[in-house]
Amino acid sequence: MDLTLFHVINGLQRPWLDMLAMTADRMNLLKGGISVAALWYFWYRRDRQGDHRRVIIATVVGIVLAIFLSRFLAAALPFRSRPLYTPDIGYRPPAISLTFNAEDWSSFPSDHMAMWLAIAYGIWSLSRLAGVIAILYTMVWIGLVRVYLGIHYPSDLAAGAAIGWLCGWTALRLPLAPLTEPLLKIEQRFPSVFYPMMFLLSYEIANIFDDARIVMHGLHLIGHHA
Repeated sequence: MDLTLFHVINGLQRPWLDMLAMTADRMNLLKGGISVAALWYFWYRRDRQGDHRRVIIATVVGIVLAIFLSRFLAAALPFRSRPLYTPDIGYRPPAISLTFNAEDWSSFPSDHMAMWLAIAYGIWSLSRLAGVIAILYTMVWIGLVRVYLGIHYPSDLAAGAAIGWLCGWTALRLPLAPLTEPLLKIEQRFPSVFYPMMFLLSYEIANIFDDARIVMHGLHLIGHHA
């Protein structure tokens, strides 16, 4: 079933779809920047539901949990080669050359989907309409694109989505007052420190924690070779 769904999506090959998919996968501004901008929108928005900042801090905690859990599972579970590196499965590469150096990265589960579904859950907790848009955007613009390009199987996305939703749901129910209250006090008293740090965190989120993911993957390879 997994391979059948993969062939359906990967078999939609068209030159204009190749260009669109490559753009979607390579431009972090369109992939992650929009969701991060949505979180900042709700950070400054005040309405009848009150202050959204505590929910957003919890969402960031959920994002971190999702990225670490997905990378841990990818390292701990049996290695799964990505479709574009797997011979004899009928993979159809895009007409445009795909530069993607991840031969040593397990395909299962999708850490992209885990992270962005955690963000989408946070947005959904703040606004049902915006959340539905964020979920659909994540599933199509991030998820299906990576299946189309042969970076993931559909089951990789399903597992990543479940991890992201679970981590987002869990983070919003954790007793995070010891974290949120000091952070909000720092925001009020030292905005010149708080907001540059938040800028750096936003930058890493928008870039899918590439630096942290590379470090974690490197540590796993070192341990494996040792």
